[in-house]
Formats: sequence, structure tokens, C-alpha cells
Amino acid sequence: MVQISSARLFCTVVVTVDAGPEVIDDMLEHARLGITTGFGECEGFIAGALHVSTDRTRLVQYLQWDSEAAYLRCRDDPKWDELGSTKTFMNHIRTGRALVDARLFEVLADSGQPTLEADQGGSADGRLR
Repeated sequence: MVQISSARLFCTVVVTVDAGPEVIDDMLEHARLGITTGFGECEGFIAGALHVSTDRTRLVQYLQWDSEAAYLRCRDDPKWDELGSTKTFMNHIRTGRALVDARLFEVLADSGQPTLEADQGGSADGRLR
């Protein structure tokens, strides 16, 4: 399960894919394979989530790794070259039919768990703060 926390030192990778309706399903297939099977075989993978915009023109893949080195090892693993979906994915990028951006992020702040004011010696009515 994806955990967003500024208290833990994860390597967070966010991948966005912009593509038209004629290729978005190909891009989605490759991203889905990464989330459901491929990354799970890589040491250091913690969790991931895949989102598609409601107009089906953008994918957002959110990945967590225990370190940047673990992410880079998995990304550079030759096993990806053997997947047919990788060839299709890369072809759409090379031909300009899809734009991909992958960036590493640090979590600087998070919403955390809400606390009850009563727990803090405040209001006894249980209002969240």
C-alpha cells in the first residue's frame, strides 16, 4: 500500500505520460504491468499506484522505493527490454505520440493522521483539528 509520509525516507518517483486516445491504452498496459508484476520483482520496491485522467489523455504513476539506487537498478534492468509492451511504449515516445516525464521527489509535508482536540487537552466534543 502506498504510504505518503514525511517521517520516512522513501524514494518517490512520479511518472506522467501524456498521449492521445489512439495510444493511451498501450501506455496504460505497460504502466499497469510495471505496477502489478514487474516492479514487485525488483529489490527495494515498496508500493505503487497508477492513475488515468478522466479524459484518458494522462497517466500518473506514483512509485515508492527504499532508495534511489534501488529504483535505478530496476529501471535499468534488461528484463524490461524483453517485454513487448516496452517496445510499444518506447516506439510511441520515439515517434512523438506520447510524452513521458519521470522525476524523483522527496516528501516534505503530509496531512498526517487527524488528531482529536480532546486528546490535546482541548475541546471534549471530539472535533478534529
